Amino acid sequence: ENLPALPNSNADIRVVDLGCGNGLLGVEFIRQNLGQIEDFVDPLKFKVVFTDESFMAIESARYNVETAIKTALEPNKNSDSDSDCNNGNGNIDDNSSKILMDQVCEFQQDDCLTKQDEESADLILCNPPFHQQQAITTHIGEQMIHQASKVLKNGGELYLVANRHLPYQSMLKKAFGGFRVLTTNNKFTIYVCVKKNRK
Repeated sequence: ENLPALPNSNADIRVVDLGCGNGLLGVEFIRQNLGQIEDFVDPLKFKVVFTDESFMAIESARYNVETAIKTALEPNKNSDSDSDCNNGNGNIDDNSSKILMDQVCEFQQDDCLTKQDEESADLILCNPPFHQQQAITTHIGEQMIHQASKVLKNGGELYLVANRHLPYQSMLKKAFGGFRVLTTNNKFTIYVCVKKNRK
């Protein structure tokens, strides 16, 4: 319930699920914004990029995205529309699932955001890992935050779903100059940072 809406832009939109794991954040973002994504099905206009260093995670995300899209589009399956993409009520029908998978979604094995261009993303969603084998560590999260600050466009946003007990505040302040707490519970805190030109 705390994921953002599709960014309002006339330019190309690029969303990154950073350290995607099984793709949960990106899947939910697509599902919640499916009605608006139809305006951006041109692959040059809209992308959701799933990145993870693990090949198995990328394949899991690919499977979950495909399954979620098909499930979300199931109510439109018997549409009488003449269009392949619109049932006349502003919803995308099941014929668009292949377009969404093949043209809108990208799956990249990447060391955090190493392969991503600077100032190329409008929105980054991230739930950073904090275990490396048996050790609890924040250095991967710190790398993700630092790289996110470089990859976001000016005005772009990072949504960080963090384990409440981990000290990400100073990292976010250093990389972005500040942050706001969107919500918190006894396990997680969601931080939002906005990329601003810093002098």
